[in-house]
Order: sequence, then C-alpha cells, then structure tokens
Amino acid sequence: MLTSTLGIRGTLTLALSCALTAAAPGICTAKAQPRPVVEAGVAADIRPGDDFFAFANGAWLQATQIPDGQPRWNARNEINDLTRRQVDQLVDDAAGAPVGSNARKVANFRAAYLDEATIEARGVTPLAPTMERINVIGDATALTRFLGSALRADVDPLNLGIYDSAHLLGLSVEPGLQGEANHVAFLLQGGLGLGDRDLYLSTTPDGQALRARYERYIGRMLALAGFDQAEQRAARVMALEVAIAQTHATRAASGDERNANNLWTRADFARQAPGIDWDAFFAAAKLSKQQSFVVWQPGAVTGAAALVASQPLATWLDYLRFHVIHAHVEVLPRAFAEEAPVLRGGEASSQPGSRAQRALPATQQAMSGLLAPTLRETMLGNAAILEIFNISKVGKVAGCRVTDGTVERGANVRLIRDNVVVHEGKLSTLKRFKDEVKEVQSGQECGMAFENYHDMRAGDVIECYRVETIQRSL
Repeated sequence: MLTSTLGIRGTLTLALSCALTAAAPGICTAKAQPRPVVEAGVAADIRPGDDFFAFANGAWLQATQIPDGQPRWNARNEINDLTRRQVDQLVDDAAGAPVGSNARKVANFRAAYLDEATIEARGVTPLAPTMERINVIGDATALTRFLGSALRADVDPLNLGIYDSAHLLGLSVEPGLQGEANHVAFLLQGGLGLGDRDLYLSTTPDGQALRARYERYIGRMLALAGFDQAEQRAARVMALEVAIAQTHATRAASGDERNANNLWTRADFARQAPGIDWDAFFAAAKLSKQQSFVVWQPGAVTGAAALVASQPLATWLDYLRFHVIHAHVEVLPRAFAEEAPVLRGGEASSQPGSRAQRALPATQQAMSGLLAPTLRETMLGNAAILEIFNISKVGKVAGCRVTDGTVERGANVRLIRDNVVVHEGKLSTLKRFKDEVKEVQSGQECGMAFENYHDMRAGDVIECYRVETIQRSL
C-alpha cells in the first residue's frame, strides 16, 4: 500500500511539474530526466496544460477495451478482475490439496459447478428425493410436517432488519427486548418468491408486469421439470402467493420493535392460528421443547395457518415443487438458469453469464461458512455506577448515569474496576424509573443488570458496545 501511495504521489508531482513547465517554460530550468516507469500511463503527445485529464489518462484509454458484457470499465474493475483471477488461481491450486480438506472441498465444489456435461445429463434428478417427499404428502397434517421441516433460521428482526423468510415461516433466536434471562425464539413471515408483499399487491403497470413475468417463470420452471399443465399450475401457485402476501405485514409495521411484545405460548398458537397442527409443525422443526415464541407478525402466522387449511392440497404441492426448483436454479441445466433474468426484466446487465463466469461467485458464497468470521466492535457509550440496589425477583441492579454516548439493552458490556476489566457479558436489564427501555442517552440515569453476573460496585465503569459478526469470503 505504501508503494502504491508513493507511486501515485510521484506521478501527480511529476505531472503537475510538467504542467507548470508547459505553462511557463522559464520557471523550470533543471535538466530533463528520463521518464520513470510510473509515468507510463500518460499521453506524452498531449500538453498537460491543454488537457490534463487526457494527458494523465490518454494512453490507458487508448489501450483499454471494455470487455464484452460490461457496461463500463475503470481502474476499480481492473483491480476486481485481477483479484478474481488470483482467487481463481488459488482455487486451481486447491485441487491438489489433501482429500477431505476444506481447500479440496472448495476445489471440488467449483469443479462440480463447472461440469456442464454432468449437470445437463442428470437434469432434475438431484431434486428427486425432495420431490418424492412432496409427492407423498396426502393431507394437511403431512403438509404441516413438511413445512415445519423446512423452517430455517434465515431472518433477523432485531439486528439486521430481515423480516421475511424464503420459507413459509422463518426462525430467529437472539436476545429479547424485555430483559429475558435466556435467548428468545422469534417466528416471522415468509414464503414469497418475489420477497416483498408490495410486489404482489401493487397496482402500478410495473408491478403488474413483474407479476406476469413471475407467473410465466413459475410455469416455465414446472414445465422444464416435466410437469404437465404448467401454465394452469403456475396460475394457482401465483394466486396462493398473492393470498400469502395479503396476510403479510408491511415493512414499516415489521420494523416496529413493539412486535417483540407478541409472545405466544404453544396453547396460543392453537387458539390464534387454527388450521395448522402446531404440535406436528414444531416437532418436524425439532422444536418440540420450545414452549413459547415471539410471533413478530401475528397476522401472517394466522393467515398462513388459515391458508394451509383452506387452499387445495394440490396447489400447495405445486407451490412447494416450484420453490424447490427455484432455490436450486443456479445448479440445474442451462435451460433453467437462462430463465432467471425474466424476473428482472431481462436487462443486459442482469443476464446470468456463462457457467464459468458464475462459478467463482457461487464458490465464494458457498465457502463463506468455512472461513472464521470477522468480529467488529462498535463502542456505544459509557456509564458510571452510582449505587447498587437489591431488587426482589431480579437481584442486584446498578443505579447508573450514562456519561457519554448511548447504552442499549442486549448490548455487550465490560465492567471496569480500578482500570481493570473484571467482567465481560451482556446487558440483560435496562430500566428508566420502573419501565424496561431499549436505550438510554447520555446524561440520563437508569438501572442496569448483567446476564448471569452480580458483582457490581459503586464506582465501577460500564462500557457498552456492539459486536458485529461479518462473514468472510474470498
């Protein structure tokens, strides 16, 4: 990085010096020096005082062609392209790593992704086990079990603002907002191929056109997979997704943290969301022992249960078949992958490219879980402990004043005593007067309690910070 910085500075200094010389030759009388390598990109036949941009970039502009399929090309693109080729080489070298090692798995993944002959020959056969599980669904209870088995932790309402699952319902497990001693299970809405309810309910011409393209895409996927009457099936699947969208909360409503107050016991599910055998659902999701959930969007859960009970079983099966295909479209034969841009209007910039062009991004995405994540700490604020109180049913609570920044419930904390960190943990309770609150600003007093730690003393300092986990990728 230092070399690059010095090189840029040297180039700019030399170019400015030349510009001044061209503008006023009498100023510079030093003997001309041989042009250094760092100046190789400039256009020597252009006077910098006449057109400095052309002087500094002319040679590069003349020598560089925009690659096919790219709308523009600049130095950042060149760097990205160089990085791509270097990572490609790393993956090539990984093919010689020991069998069973992570490096060899990465190389094998890319090799399998690039093996078009095998992909074309196998067609949709790799999906057969999942399709067979769908085909044998014979009633609402079996459908419920399948939906429960598909539950995934792919939402995050409190930290990342992910409110919609790729499956009919989504799960998140994280610290709650009510000072709970243990992590809380959150259940959120999902099941829409287009992602957002507004795309299904919009009356604008663009919205209507998108839905028409999506319905054609559903039909094409089912037809390619060998299902007859694909257009009719697609129309029914589309109608089901519109019905699901009508039960969904808006993004604005989903962003309201008061949704954390919607705590349902297992008995509440039967009363407030009839239509699904919830015991069967949670058993299939391996959550039989979980006795309560925060239902982030109650209307969506109630609506999903009603649709399971009211919509034809055949429509649900086609819905599930389509979403299995859609989830794997990138690794199915070319005819499937070529249909995906239809959802984005078929713009040139959204074309899928060749399998070779898609292989590295797919490999990088798949291997992200193999790399240890990066933890990034963000300081929120500090507080001073003024007094310790013993509260019945709660334990010790520290009476504090926030000295700077903000403290947030659920955030990470360090307890500092005589300039030594004596504890690191979570802020489980944050109160203003008698009310549990999400945050307290600088200058305000509040009550704090830590998760599973009680040795707090007057005079201690509390550092409040947030830790963000960043998944690494090549």
